[in-house]
Amino acid sequence: LFRKSFLSGAVFGMTLILGFAAVMNTSVANASLIGNMMPVIVVLLAHFVMGEHVRARQFVAVGVSMVGLLIVVFGADSGGGASLWGDFLATANLGLWTFYFLRTKRLRDEGVDSWSLIATITIVAALVAVPPCLLLSNDLGAVHGVDWWYLLAMAVGPGVLGHGLMTWAAKHLEVTVSALLTLASPVVSAVGAWLWLDQSMTAVQCLGSAIVLVALGAIAVNARVEAVRAATLAAEKPE
Repeated sequence: LFRKSFLSGAVFGMTLILGFAAVMNTSVANASLIGNMMPVIVVLLAHFVMGEHVRARQFVAVGVSMVGLLIVVFGADSGGGASLWGDFLATANLGLWTFYFLRTKRLRDEGVDSWSLIATITIVAALVAVPPCLLLSNDLGAVHGVDWWYLLAMAVGPGVLGHGLMTWAAKHLEVTVSALLTLASPVVSAVGAWLWLDQSMTAVQCLGSAIVLVALGAIAVNARVEAVRAATLAAEKPE
């Protein structure tokens, strides 16, 4: 299992490093927009890499979702200046994250257990990400008190449960569907920041969020309908 998941773990460790580095070196708008191009690339590659049939409606969903995402991202203050170096880091992270997403799907299709896969990937990712953190960081001592509880909540919540459920779902959904559903992330983040961090959410962002969620809802419903239809046809097929 470690041999199978080593490459995925190493790539995931690099995405952790590059993801944070990109946000620190370019605008939030640029980092968000570049990072959330992953589903578009997955849809374009799904037929050639995974052998999936990509439907016209999925390309339409990509277009509608990206329009809504652009509205969400650029409907608010970027909160920082853009830079070519930061954009390069975000683009490199995009390539690695796309590879990781497709590789995880392939491993799950091969029958690798989701939670065992997450465990091995996390161990390898830690071996990749922790040494640079210890060598290059100069503020590790600033973490104390309640900060450790926030870090623990991040590790258990999105780190274990969120990442684990995404990995589990990879076996049960087409890669194009699971990738497109990740476009809800910036919408959920914007709404969460409005609810709990007292950050403003403009009317334009609300409109963009609604567009993204409607498009993703249509994708989810269509995937369910097609799964039921396929199961029905399989049951009716004579032996």
